[in-house]
Amino acid sequence: MLHGWNYLTADDRELILRGIADGEVYGGPYHIELDWVDKCNARCFFCNSEYLQNGQSVPLDAAVGWVDEACGAGLRSMRFSGGGEPTLHPQFPEMLELLAARGIVLDNLNSNGTNLTDRAIAALVRVPKNEIRISLNYPNAATYAEGMGLPAKFFDRTLENIRKLNAARRGAESPGRLGLQFFIYKPTMHLIRECYELGRDLGADQIIFRELWDIDPALYCTPEDVPLILDQLRDVLRADWATGAVESLLDSHGLMARVARLYEELHAELGGRPPRAPRAIDASNRYCYIGWYSMTIVGNKAVYPCCFLLPNKSIPALDSLEGKTLGQVWRGDGYRRFRKEMRDYFLLQSRIPWFDKRTRTISSACASHSECGFIPSLSDDAFYEEAERRLQAVRRRPAVRLWRGANQLGQALERATSSAQR
Repeated sequence: MLHGWNYLTADDRELILRGIADGEVYGGPYHIELDWVDKCNARCFFCNSEYLQNGQSVPLDAAVGWVDEACGAGLRSMRFSGGGEPTLHPQFPEMLELLAARGIVLDNLNSNGTNLTDRAIAALVRVPKNEIRISLNYPNAATYAEGMGLPAKFFDRTLENIRKLNAARRGAESPGRLGLQFFIYKPTMHLIRECYELGRDLGADQIIFRELWDIDPALYCTPEDVPLILDQLRDVLRADWATGAVESLLDSHGLMARVARLYEELHAELGGRPPRAPRAIDASNRYCYIGWYSMTIVGNKAVYPCCFLLPNKSIPALDSLEGKTLGQVWRGDGYRRFRKEMRDYFLLQSRIPWFDKRTRTISSACASHSECGFIPSLSDDAFYEEAERRLQAVRRRPAVRLWRGANQLGQALERATSSAQR
């Protein structure tokens, strides 16, 4: 489950389910991603949100007002990410202290780790939390400096900060999970063992291997590189089998399926199964319900439904909190349209015809079971099943059946038109 979903109460879940079925919203937001700093001290060549970095940041008093308002509507958890680097906000420790005072869980902090001051670490230790994820990305100073656009000394500084954080959270009432992220592509594909060893040395509870996208194609791994990657992953997974810290999100050239087979081979050899082993999921009846659950706010007070849509320049912000309350935005025209466009997909069970012309707030990935990794894992299994049961009841309504039939005819016409044009 993602974005603090596990902190929902039974009543919260019921209100979300009713809203999905009715096309309304009855509570929330239950989770807020606050990307409150639109600037970063790193110059990562792969950054997909650089165009958002306008130097603006949310004043603390505005953020406090939003949190206090949202607490009255059921806010359970928050995430700090970017955008920019969230710890650059001069009042980041004060914000964490507010969450602790309000009993709001810090579900996730996504940081490059360069600015984890002693005050920030002390505040992180006190707040109830789920995960602190450090985008270390590289296992040595040379690759770090080249990829992150920072002097090599920042690598050692970040390692020192991580060690301080790990020491401080020992014995804490809410230690949370420390995750370290590493990117695997041409310059680092031979360093997987080194990444793992560094992660273990730093005390990481989770070591994540990810790919990069929208970079120079010459930097992508090729099919010929797959054996090298798999050989290293086999060694790493064997060494990590009892600990279960490794999570591989590598997907290109069939890697996800081949890594799943590695787990099966090692299961036969070693027995047991690490908690982050791939799990087969039938996503065909799973949809994105984030419009009834979460809100993302960036440094200029613009509001998006989720972080996935932030780098998509063709999808505008849903609204702005400038001069508005959080409730006005959550129940405003932008969110209403977003929920309608998402619910149309739920009810039709496929993209509406002439999708690009008829939608304004969602991307093609939103109306897909596979193009967004959040969709099959945002909620829990029981919620997905109950949501689908209620949607099936809505699909059987006479008016909805007529609407589905009209759109299915439109889909056939769209296919015929496209075929004729070819």
